Amino acid sequence: ASTLFQSAWVQLGWMTVPAQPWVYALLAALSGVLAGGAVLAVRWGCWHGLVRRTQLLLLSLAIALALLQVAYYNLQFLQPQGRYLFSALVPAAGLTAAGMPVVVGNRVTRWYIAVIAALLVWLNLHALTAMMPFLQA
Repeated sequence: ASTLFQSAWVQLGWMTVPAQPWVYALLAALSGVLAGGAVLAVRWGCWHGLVRRTQLLLLSLAIALALLQVAYYNLQFLQPQGRYLFSALVPAAGLTAAGMPVVVGNRVTRWYIAVIAALLVWLNLHALTAMMPFLQA
């Protein structure tokens, strides 16, 4: 599970260059907050505009199917790679967007998005400066 998580977020060079443990801890916290908001959005029916509970459940089903697909692959051959979760990115983004008002409230959602975007840009810059030198041609 940890290899799958690390590979899905940031592990470069044919999985030979992992990030530092504090990066994964930060990403785990971020993932937990986003997943918690998505669960609350589905459970409490906190939807707005055109988003309906059925749509949130369908997005959840798409993520569950991606996870089942990864489990199936790993029953055939142990290969816990994050690329197998790429099909869950769009549904996860939809659930995340629906869950943001639940986590932080409607008024600060834009600031929350800006902070997360800045954090992810910083993480990309960190990966370029701290991890790229370890990649071999």
